[in-house]
Amino acid sequence: MDRLLGSKVAIKVMNRRETDSIVQFHKEVKTLASLSHDGIVKVFDFSEINGTPYMVMEYVEGPTLREFLKSNNRVSIDDTLMIVKTLCRTLAYCHSKNVFHRDIKPENILISGTDSESMEIKLIDFGIAWHTDSTLKPGYTVAGTPQYMAPDSGRGKIYDARTEIYSVGCLMYEMLSGSVPFDADSPLQLLKMHAEEEIPSIRARAHLDDFDSRLEDIILKCLAKEPDNRYQTVDQLLTALEEIAEEQGEQQTRLTGQSIVTNENQIRGYENRYIKAFKVYLFLIVPLLACFSIFIFNTIDKTTLEDSQNSEPRDISEEARLLRVIEDQAAGGANEGPGYSFRYRTVYLKPLQLVAKLDDRYRLEFFGATFGKADDLLVLKDTHYTEVSASMTNMQDAHLEAFLKMKDLQFLKAGNTYVTLEGIKMISKHKKLETLQLDDVVNDEGLQYLARLPNLRVLELKNCNITDNGLSFLKDCRYLRKLDLRACSGVTEKGVTSLKKALPDCKVIR
Repeated sequence: MDRLLGSKVAIKVMNRRETDSIVQFHKEVKTLASLSHDGIVKVFDFSEINGTPYMVMEYVEGPTLREFLKSNNRVSIDDTLMIVKTLCRTLAYCHSKNVFHRDIKPENILISGTDSESMEIKLIDFGIAWHTDSTLKPGYTVAGTPQYMAPDSGRGKIYDARTEIYSVGCLMYEMLSGSVPFDADSPLQLLKMHAEEEIPSIRARAHLDDFDSRLEDIILKCLAKEPDNRYQTVDQLLTALEEIAEEQGEQQTRLTGQSIVTNENQIRGYENRYIKAFKVYLFLIVPLLACFSIFIFNTIDKTTLEDSQNSEPRDISEEARLLRVIEDQAAGGANEGPGYSFRYRTVYLKPLQLVAKLDDRYRLEFFGATFGKADDLLVLKDTHYTEVSASMTNMQDAHLEAFLKMKDLQFLKAGNTYVTLEGIKMISKHKKLETLQLDDVVNDEGLQYLARLPNLRVLELKNCNITDNGLSFLKDCRYLRKLDLRACSGVTEKGVTSLKKALPDCKVIR
């Protein structure tokens, strides 16, 4: 239970501390921070304890699709259509943001809800997702689960929407038949089967002579060997599925057979809908009506009293409403003081104008936020905030430039953003900076500029493309006391030892 949020949360902890695992974990957080969709589990926070990274996520009560299949073997046609259509909408959103999940399978689909109207499908585990704006070259990377991997993915070809559609086809095949199209002991053998063997008849697998031939055709098109023969976008696949669902009268059809939402072995505590409706009426509606009557009585009485005293009615201003949203009393940052938080929000002008007007705290927190116009940030230029945390955002050099105009800025987090070398050059001119977090954005040339900061004390560079050569530039940073180099695979023990000789008081974390 999160006391601040007042609700249950899920905490994902990275158990392994190998370089590759740290990199993957950070990439997952960065990817999730860039996405905001009802079909994707939300991330509320990201931090670490004693060097172990973790993220705080939305808690979804319900089984994974894999857990349901283990108990029931198959999914009804109605349920399959509903789940896959929802998944397609989620994937269409991801693809519009240039993000590909790359590991579609039952284990990564969560199901919650008590009936067909409230059921929600959530896509999880973006650990190997690929963002087309990243430096990852998918043409040289084979990733995913072999039972659901397209032949082109197994051959190391460029991953696109059609590759993901093949995985969705494997998923539909398994949901309806009870087994994946191909299975083998060896991953290589599995990839070979996907590439060379004909897809087994789903009718035979499912033992259904009356299986809808149109649905079978859709699945087979998803599972075409050549990408050009598949649906080219998930929107095309969604349209085909909606046509079948509409013809079957899905709007009037209740979930039947082995229904996911009514399975007591998977989702406990679901009550009969009519009994539940009665309870809602008895324990919620009746008290609400009573409270409403009391409220009306008190309101009339209070209004009469206020009128008699010639007092004006209470008015909650827009500023007060904004303040309730962004006020953050939680300790954090270098000064461990309260601040204002825009976490996972779209940053627009009015709340920025409010915090500029108030100018009464240390911190501005933007973790996971989405920035709009860079010029909007210029309202902070003459404020006295000393700390800005903007990791895992869409920050670009123009946004960074606006923040750097804050005259008292000493603490800046801009890791896992879109800051370039030009932005690093701008940072090097802000002489008051003492603490910097620039995970995943700095290379050797950037370090050469950062070394020019005269008061630099803390520098975090996790997952940066730096080498011993770049590390040598920091030898002149005489006040540097902490350097975080975790997941910096280009740095060797020799380079760290050489730096420690020049800066004996600096703690290096690897």
